[in-house]
Amino acid sequence: VLGFEDGGDNDYKDVLFYVDSDPADAIYDPDRPTTDPGDEKYPDVAGDPVVGTLAFEDLWPSQGDYDMNDVVIVSRIDRMTSKDGSKVSALTINWELRAAGTTYDIAGAVQMDKVQTSDVANVESSHKGFGSGMFASQGLDADSPYAVIPFFNKTEELLSASNTWKGHPAAATRKHITTVTFSQPV
Repeated sequence: VLGFEDGGDNDYKDVLFYVDSDPADAIYDPDRPTTDPGDEKYPDVAGDPVVGTLAFEDLWPSQGDYDMNDVVIVSRIDRMTSKDGSKVSALTINWELRAAGTTYDIAGAVQMDKVQTSDVANVESSHKGFGSGMFASQGLDADSPYAVIPFFNKTEELLSASNTWKGHPAAATRKHITTVTFSQPV
């Protein structure tokens, strides 16, 4: 078991990977701990922000360079909950396109699985420069049954350079905020 720590509580259980092999005796570790996910007690994190970096490879699964810098988005999602705290009434998505090493036209969006388009009352974004492409504007994608929140149509809308080449000047990035308000808490 390989464990990683996010810097919060130093328990090294924030991301766990179990490594197995074939043949089974290729990895011998007599001290390997027994893991039982049923015993773990996880805290309720409904109000905690979701912070992360999304990095994409544009050629996967084909032969590619696997540099994972073709689209890099840093984000923080804050959830506003209903009065009883059991459901989400709105989301504030703080995001920034940091790098775009792709040579393809790639749009950026978030699909909320299990949230219908009709569950969303409003989408407002600080990014207004939607050009031609997959999404007509900052609002919901009308062609999907699930709530799809567009960020951009093409990386060129946000970056004048890729920010992936060592020794080349980096293009300025800009932080954006997209707010999603639900018709009723979900």
